[in-house]
Amino acid sequence: MEPSEIQVEIQNELSDLLARWTRLVARAEENGMRIGFLPIAVPGGIPRLEPPVAVAEGMPPSLPDEASAVEPIAARGEASCVIVFYPDRGTGSSLVERAGWHDALRDGLPVLRHPPEAMEDEASDLYEFVRDERRLGMFPPGIQVLLLQYVVARTRFRQAHGLDDRLAAPIISSVGKYAARTQIGYVYGAKRDHGPLGGTWKHDAQAYLNELSDVAAESADGSVTPGRLIRLLELSVENAEPSEDVFDSLDVAIRGGVSQSDSRVVRILEPFLSDLDATGQYKTLRGAIRAAGRRSQAVAVIAEEPASVLAGWPWLAFTSGKRAVMVGGDPREPNRVRIQDAFGFAELAWDPSADRSNLLAQVRDRVAGGKVDLVIILRRFIGHDVDNVVLPACRAASVPWVSVPTGYGISRIRQEIERMVARPQ
Repeated sequence: MEPSEIQVEIQNELSDLLARWTRLVARAEENGMRIGFLPIAVPGGIPRLEPPVAVAEGMPPSLPDEASAVEPIAARGEASCVIVFYPDRGTGSSLVERAGWHDALRDGLPVLRHPPEAMEDEASDLYEFVRDERRLGMFPPGIQVLLLQYVVARTRFRQAHGLDDRLAAPIISSVGKYAARTQIGYVYGAKRDHGPLGGTWKHDAQAYLNELSDVAAESADGSVTPGRLIRLLELSVENAEPSEDVFDSLDVAIRGGVSQSDSRVVRILEPFLSDLDATGQYKTLRGAIRAAGRRSQAVAVIAEEPASVLAGWPWLAFTSGKRAVMVGGDPREPNRVRIQDAFGFAELAWDPSADRSNLLAQVRDRVAGGKVDLVIILRRFIGHDVDNVVLPACRAASVPWVSVPTGYGISRIRQEIERMVARPQ
């Protein structure tokens, strides 16, 4: 049964309210306070939300003490719920670790936007994400709630499409236990009787990602400036993210008030004009790009970039003249040429990964046949089976490989080569 217009309108308003509330919680936490709801059972009471009540600093935020702090309100026989402020107890991460959570969130979002194709692989990744409490704890509690709600929504979505309950249950159970133990706030979706808020669990997961993207675009003081939003958009292009990630950054910028006709946006997105056309959206931006007529100039700039990026790089002695293969991702010819020229590869093969099993077998055979000198694995875009198919062949043939966790830009590949390969003498 299709929802009525009024039901859709109410759902949209509730989603907006939840987004505003989450942002407010995050701001409060950044200023040294946590916000919690405390239900009070009052027979015949009028259901309403009392003004915030501050719990004295140093008071253990346990239910008995909190209840005593709001006893006068309950005695009036009116309130059914109060908002309680109390000092942030944290989850074990240091203040230094938490200071960089904006950057950590921005760097981690691309991984969440592109989950593995195989549901078992995604379930494994989600379980490891929840179990890594040190990493979770570096974020403010409100952001942890959003991250965990994303995890639950993706798990529920996979369950609805056949994920074994034996794989899903530990993820959802771990989320509930972590939230209860750390008191970061209420994580929706972790209970059996919860249903999707936006019609489907997949829609809910995307909504949480959108909210996280908006938060990641903010400065440390909570402000959002057009310059920062445009810089984040520029970074997604510089790191050679897939067009979907670039458009995610574009959507964040537009929601933040950046005009589609901004000359900086036109310059940055000009190479993606055909991708923009395929979406059928961004009409103003597409018109501005065509009016600017800068395509030939942009191509010239891209062609000149590699020389300046890697000039004098010691590891060029390792990459120059090598026959390389890149595994995973959505091949884009301008990026392939740019990467090949930057590292001085004699050739760089980069084939579509739509038929993953066949692609991995082809790479394995090429490595075993002595036709490859270096394998570059784009971890975010390829399943774990690469470890069982390609890497054994690399070890047997003494062919080195580098594993790039996110993106496939020159800087990301360079960092992994520097990390995994000894500096040439």
